[in-house]
Amino acid sequence: MRQTNTHFSTEYAFDPVNWGRVEHSISVGGILQNTRYRFNRPQVVHGTTLMENWYGGSDPIEMKSDTPAGSVKTSYTNTAVYAEDRITFGRLTMRPGLRIERDTFLNQTNLSPRFSSQFEMTPDWRMSLGWNRYYGRSFSSMKLANGILALNGDVAHVRSFDRLKTPNAVEFTLGTEYDYRNAKFGLNYVKRSYKDPIQMQKDNDGRSFFSNGPGYGAEVYTIDVANRHPMKLGGSVWNAQMAVDYTRIRRDQSTDPGALVILDNRLMTQAAMDRLVNNNRGEWVARLNIHTAIPKYNLTMTNRFVVEGPQKGYEELEDAGTGSSGGGLGGGSGFGGGGLFDDDDLFGGGGPAQPADPLAGVPKYYSYDYGILYRWDMSLKYEPTFLKKHSAYIQFEIDNVLDKRRKIMTVKKLDNFGDLGQYSPGRQFWLRVGMTW
Repeated sequence: MRQTNTHFSTEYAFDPVNWGRVEHSISVGGILQNTRYRFNRPQVVHGTTLMENWYGGSDPIEMKSDTPAGSVKTSYTNTAVYAEDRITFGRLTMRPGLRIERDTFLNQTNLSPRFSSQFEMTPDWRMSLGWNRYYGRSFSSMKLANGILALNGDVAHVRSFDRLKTPNAVEFTLGTEYDYRNAKFGLNYVKRSYKDPIQMQKDNDGRSFFSNGPGYGAEVYTIDVANRHPMKLGGSVWNAQMAVDYTRIRRDQSTDPGALVILDNRLMTQAAMDRLVNNNRGEWVARLNIHTAIPKYNLTMTNRFVVEGPQKGYEELEDAGTGSSGGGLGGGSGFGGGGLFDDDDLFGGGGPAQPADPLAGVPKYYSYDYGILYRWDMSLKYEPTFLKKHSAYIQFEIDNVLDKRRKIMTVKKLDNFGDLGQYSPGRQFWLRVGMTW
């Protein structure tokens, strides 16, 4: 598979204008982004699956499948125009703005108001405040998935995106910065309200479709430290930044918050389960960025080291709600042990009637913890200048240098012959070329 990204942006800044003691610096700009995927399967893929014979035979059950050869091409384009005014009044700086964007997937036009401000408390201490709305996500991968399903002949699972709204987030920010010698310390708080997230649902016939789900919120606390002035070593210039993010997601996944559920053998309400395990992105991230420039050779290198906290969540057990009192919670299942039926019922025994299980039919869940992920990303950029003000660059990137991966979710297979795991991306190579003028 090959992915090609094209990004074009331009901005025009007007000369500052002074109205009394207030200075206005207006700028306008535009952005064009295009993502293209090309998936190619050069030949027919033959598959054979062997499964244990559940019907008592000695030979395993054999299932064969053929996946056709072919290729799929998809593209997605997002365009945006924006305007902002940088207003300066004494020690106060404000940036009101507006962004208008449109995509070629949902074919919707969205308006995003933007506002940020900063007040200089002292020469070394600054406070910031902001309110912004952000729209959209990349829909190109969703288009590609539909194309591959159609290529495979799996038309029943090709999903429709009709009548979807563009996901968006409203963000409130509050932060402070303090300079001490050659260090800059920062503390920031971000509160986001996500609206119209796209989620997958099933209709009464078991067919999957996408819809806009209920919104949810998140709070992010960040502490960081960086050098204020570059550190020089020989002919190189170094900058570094360390930061830790703590994220708390407030997601109400419950259709009935007061309904009873069983999580890891513990009886509780759905709302309590969501509060206990509801952050599937990892609650904390620690990162270190090291940027090295060698001006003599027009080279820059960036190394990014990231440690992502455990990814947690919960999944429903397959036999949840069937009436079995066992089903993966310490009791029996299947033939005997309090499962489908007892031996006395099968062989006509006359044992005493068993009392009804008060927890029969209560949905059963298990929690998971996919552990910590370590990542190292690096890039090398060569950017010579020409005609004094213009430059061209070529940049080579390696994402996830160590090829470390982590399971991020479990997908239930429709045929009930096991589950599939989805994992974070492995090592990736990127080549970027561009020009500024």
